[in-house]
Amino acid sequence: STLDRSSAASDVYKRQLHHRLQHLQCNLHHLLQSNQKQKLKRAAYRTCISMIKVEFSTKEEWLEARKSCLTGTTVGEHIGIVSPYAPKTPQEMEKSPAVIFGKNCETSILTIFKNLPEIAKQTLVEPTIMHTLWYSDYDPRIAGSFDALAWEKGMEGFCECKSTGAGLYDLKNRVIPDTTWLQILHYFTINPNFQFCYLVVCDYPQFGNRSVKIDWLRISRQEVQDRITNLQGWHAYLLAKGVR
Repeated sequence: STLDRSSAASDVYKRQLHHRLQHLQCNLHHLLQSNQKQKLKRAAYRTCISMIKVEFSTKEEWLEARKSCLTGTTVGEHIGIVSPYAPKTPQEMEKSPAVIFGKNCETSILTIFKNLPEIAKQTLVEPTIMHTLWYSDYDPRIAGSFDALAWEKGMEGFCECKSTGAGLYDLKNRVIPDTTWLQILHYFTINPNFQFCYLVVCDYPQFGNRSVKIDWLRISRQEVQDRITNLQGWHAYLLAKGVR
């Protein structure tokens, strides 16, 4: 199985995929004129993913599986990066307007984002299936759930989608809650091939404001590498203590 294969076999497997990807990518610009060719593009890009994907039938199974691995939420609880708001029960979360809006509209927000001309011309964005965990191939004790995976110019990345009516984000000035920063950094650690993240934020109407705004920020791995390395140190510390 993927979890049990030796590191040597894994290296050979990844090199084979890398060479195949290079061969396919050299012709990608000729394959973007039809839906069938778009599918070929997706197949070519997918070969470079180095994670273990597990889909769950129900939300309950997904939540239970999260308890046995290190997620961004788990890390935050142990290093003191948590939401400034009072914690809510699962029942209260289900009734939260922000949670309801995000649950119902996240796919639509990502669909709008990926079809923006400046994004569509260079980036392929594929929203992920709900109730899915992606485990790190080098350490399956580390996992996360992505809102979308992305590819551009031969590089792998991911998207994190947020919706808010509280004005918590100012992407122009890079004002981002610490909990979101931690989540993004954690996702970078899951796959060392991830080179970028698109943080997509939707501000919805509140207090008489009738406008809906979708904003986005591209974050490169290089610009946050020091913070990623620091978080990997916390991962090692927590896992050594048996925290999952």
